[in-house]
Amino acid sequence: MMEHTIRWGLFDHIIKVAVVGAGGTRSQIMTGLARLHHAMVELGHPGGLSVPLYDDDVVVSESNVARQAFYHGDIGNFKAPVVINRINLGFGLNWESEFEKVTSETDLADVDLIVGCVDTRKARLAIFDAASNGS
Repeated sequence: MMEHTIRWGLFDHIIKVAVVGAGGTRSQIMTGLARLHHAMVELGHPGGLSVPLYDDDVVVSESNVARQAFYHGDIGNFKAPVVINRINLGFGLNWESEFEKVTSETDLADVDLIVGCVDTRKARLAIFDAASNGS
């Protein structure tokens, strides 16, 4: 049987979870993380989650509305801030968006967990390279 362990220190500070990509997958991820944050705080965690959302996609397009959790009123706006503002308003949070493409140069040293919501091998490799910088 596989043994699961929790890294020491995750119970005494705000846990930083970087989400990379503001497209389709992130809609479920971000909502789930917001709910997890509230559950953690209600159960006594000292700060829950801090979740920066990284995406360099400039604007929501008409095709995004058809395929992702965006609305017609979002067209022309930057993706990551639209997502973060919606999560912050809906869940009473203060998370941040980062208009940045994650590359091997991205500093993710202070991140406890990285969730990749990207759809290309190149983007997944960039996340791996950025995550490897701190190790």
